[in-house]
Amino acid sequence: MKAIEDQIKDNREQLDIETPPEDAWNEIRMGWKKEEKQPLNFQWWKVAAAVFFISTVGLIGYSISLNQEVEELASLGDISAEYRAIEAGYQVEISQLNSTLSIDELSKSDEYAWVMEEMRMLEEINKQYRADIGESADQELLVRALLDYYEKKIRLLKKLELEIKRQKNEETNTTDYSNI
Repeated sequence: MKAIEDQIKDNREQLDIETPPEDAWNEIRMGWKKEEKQPLNFQWWKVAAAVFFISTVGLIGYSISLNQEVEELASLGDISAEYRAIEAGYQVEISQLNSTLSIDELSKSDEYAWVMEEMRMLEEINKQYRADIGESADQELLVRALLDYYEKKIRLLKKLELEIKRQKNEETNTTDYSNI
């Protein structure tokens, strides 16, 4: 370390020159040219990032398509034509009850929240069973469970229909005694 200080003190006059020698600038320019070649490594990083991004988007897309397949659940008709007809009959009856009862309007009412919760739970169980159709699960057990689902849903809707009729009858049978 002392040798460097001595060398600086001895060559102080040459180091204090206002303009550096021409060779110094040439060496600096050569250093810049070497640095300009480094972006090639940066390009590989961009390619790696693009591959990662594309593969991530692809995996997400694939995952979404799998979820949509589960959403497009299997039906009893996938097992046999006989079950397809039975299922269609249940679906027609449920559709008629839904339109008669105006389920969309009733779902907004707190008074029937218990029924809507029961129907939501039934739908979740139904989705789970439908996802199992075609797998190695016992098909007969699945058929019974899905038929049971339809029967329970119909019973629940009919119970709701009776409750609504009962409430309407009570409203019409209530007599206003204030006029007597």
